[in-house]
Amino acid sequence: MRLNHDCVRDVMLFIEEEQELEMALHLPDFLNQKKPAKSRLDKYDAETIKYSLIRMVLVKSF
Repeated sequence: MRLNHDCVRDVMLFIEEEQELEMALHLPDFLNQKKPAKSRLDKYDAETIKYSLIRMVLVKSF
């Protein structure tokens, strides 16, 4: 699978918009189950979002 840079950007913007101080976000927050009615992540499938999140976590660990 190739990293979708637009999805990475939208995930980061989603985190910035949705995260409150000391609030944890979990995978369902990014997927259809718990997203706001109209989300910038609607245009991506679950696998693309998951892959983007995994890659972001891996980069952070280095």
